[in-house]
Amino acid sequence: MIARSGFPLGALFAAGFTEWMGLSLLFTLLGGIVLTAAASAWFSPVYRELNRAAMRNSEEGARRVRIR
Repeated sequence: MIARSGFPLGALFAAGFTEWMGLSLLFTLLGGIVLTAAASAWFSPVYRELNRAAMRNSEEGARRVRIR
């Protein structure tokens, strides 16, 4: 509920920023934010462990299917 109330504030901020600095700078900053989030997930050991756990679960599931 609280997160949904932030959507109009984000749109208002983006509109004001676009008027102030321009659309290309806004897209550059948003791209930088997305790139930072992706890089932090890529290098985080927590996400690597989640991937290993998912691979183990999928291998176990595949073994169960082959047995039947």
